[in-house]
Amino acid sequence: MYYIIGSGPSGVSCAYALLRQGRKVTLLDSGMELEPARSRQLVELQSIPPEQWGPGERAFLKEGMGADTRGIPVKLAYGSDFPYRGVAGATEIQLEKASVATSYAQGGFSNVWGSAVLPYRQSDIEDWPIEENKLARHYRSVFQFMPLAARRDGLEKQFPLYAQSYEPLQMSRQAAAMLRDLDRHASSLAGKGVQYGAARIAVHARQNGHDCAQCGLCMYGCPYQLIYSTRTTLRQLQQNPDFHYVSGFHATRVEEFGEQVKISGRSLPGQAHQSFMGERVYLACGFLETTALLLRSLDAYNRAIPASDSQYFLLPLLRFRGMAGVRTESLQTLAQLFLEINDPTVSPYTVHLQTYTYNDLFAVAVRSALWGVGRVLPTTGLLSRLLLFQGYLHSSQSGRLAIELRRLPSGDDLLHVSAIEQPETRRQIGALIRKLFTMAGDLRAVPMPSQLRVGAPGRGFHGGGSLPMRRQPQGLETDVFGRPAGLRRIHAVDSSIFPSIPATTITLTAMANAHRIGDEWEHYA
Repeated sequence: MYYIIGSGPSGVSCAYALLRQGRKVTLLDSGMELEPARSRQLVELQSIPPEQWGPGERAFLKEGMGADTRGIPVKLAYGSDFPYRGVAGATEIQLEKASVATSYAQGGFSNVWGSAVLPYRQSDIEDWPIEENKLARHYRSVFQFMPLAARRDGLEKQFPLYAQSYEPLQMSRQAAAMLRDLDRHASSLAGKGVQYGAARIAVHARQNGHDCAQCGLCMYGCPYQLIYSTRTTLRQLQQNPDFHYVSGFHATRVEEFGEQVKISGRSLPGQAHQSFMGERVYLACGFLETTALLLRSLDAYNRAIPASDSQYFLLPLLRFRGMAGVRTESLQTLAQLFLEINDPTVSPYTVHLQTYTYNDLFAVAVRSALWGVGRVLPTTGLLSRLLLFQGYLHSSQSGRLAIELRRLPSGDDLLHVSAIEQPETRRQIGALIRKLFTMAGDLRAVPMPSQLRVGAPGRGFHGGGSLPMRRQPQGLETDVFGRPAGLRRIHAVDSSIFPSIPATTITLTAMANAHRIGDEWEHYA
């Protein structure tokens, strides 16, 4: 039996690959789920035509969600914090200037992600022991089970689609207007090292008989569950007789015994000791939990190990012209456009910008802080012109993380995560803002640097690199199959093994790399 720990993107992708290789797979999972009462509310909402969804029917979706000039403090799912909830016996995490989280939910953070997907470029992963072309067929395999909403456009020159089937989602009118402006200035932008196109998002065009209702509720959780979650793939895997899903288990240690591995942990919620024996185990717990599990298993206490982050920032823009009716438009509110900046005067690596247009959380942020210009423009006028870039930098130009597993006097473990900010981060963002000002005529928009918000390291959920893959691993580094030096049958398969983290979206490559490791099992002997 081959075991996988974790049902998030890396876990289900690895399971998919192993099953295609004819392996028997058991996936172990803490498996936290949406509360039954909220699930019932969601089913009830789905039974009502969207045009009849009033404030009362939608209210439960928006519970606990808010926004300010720093973004959304905590992105909930259908008004629930279940993706962030801890489980009994989980390692306590202590943060110092960092903003990271773990998920014990079925599907992990795919319950609350923004669903943006874009592959990595070779020039951004030169320090990896594998090349982009080694990942290409695994990107294609991931898109065999993960949906893609996309268009063929200028992004393809640097970022292949890889998917055989995809459908475009309707853009907001603000985004469509900006795209027309970008197309009019395409030659100028290309000369400035800018590729652009429609955002690529993992969204079903249709599922369970429902199409996108353009209801503007994406940020709270799609009422029709069209935004991809690995829970969808998990249900499909459960139809395979060679696949077994065990929920309610929290792993605490993994060990090799000759040709076998032992996985020890506790059943939930009672915390009774439980163990499993198998041929191999693949750790896909999310990079923090995978790191803690391996450090504990290797008795690597009180050793601060470095980790990486692709640092996240928010930068509002004002369009030269407003778009009437943004508050009443029927639309989806996920990322609308991608801009990829490849300009050595800004950064030697790609800078990734996701463009968001109006959603009702914009209005909340404007009311709370007026974004510094509310005294000049009326709120409605401001919202008609307001866009938001959510940006990411390569990890080499981002803040760093240090992770240390400590044994407490009580006998419990503590995972201490501290952040080390890099002065270069602000310099790189400053260079980007200066470039955006030179592009104002192409964008028909100007950035608002006074409203720049740079997230603490880890805030953008693009972290990893604590157990980096190397051609010749030493210590806690791993080989190209995610095995720490000296281990043969224990594989880390999530972003914990990324040597660096490019700015473009992390989840797609985490899935492709996990699929690669599961697919190439014959090399593990």
